[in-house]
Amino acid sequence: MEAMQVAPNMSQADFTRYCEANPDSRIERTAEGIVLILEHSGFENSNRNAQIAAELRTWSKRDGRGTAFDPGVLYMLPNGAARSAHVSWILRARLATLTAKEKRGFPPICPDFVVELRSPSDRLPSLQAKMREWMDNGAKLVVDRSRRTHGLRLSARATY
Repeated sequence: MEAMQVAPNMSQADFTRYCEANPDSRIERTAEGIVLILEHSGFENSNRNAQIAAELRTWSKRDGRGTAFDPGVLYMLPNGAARSAHVSWILRARLATLTAKEKRGFPPICPDFVVELRSPSDRLPSLQAKMREWMDNGAKLVVDRSRRTHGLRLSARATY
């Protein structure tokens, strides 16, 4: 994934302030503490993302076991990284463990299900590393929805 590195080893408090000061930017942090400014999705990927998010939300409401999220959530992962997914879903029982304050900010939780969209500027090894990171931090299912394959690539540890 093409990204600009801006600051190594930023503290959690500084990182939170930086994100709050730049709400229109797509910002992530690696487990090593390097802050990344990511490219915006672009017109086509934004449309694909909206379609997938709408489908997951519809399924989630019908299923009732969890809640779907758009890419606006920045998850604080157990390994110290701060990552956002194009689309994600979390079981309700796990959401219930979060405090109201955690739900208003950057929740310290890894989604159960993650969809990553590969844009033309994304390098496959970087996207694969991010998908492995999701799994290593507790995601049960990770999907790479790549335009290049016109299909889904699934990685799973468990089913629901």
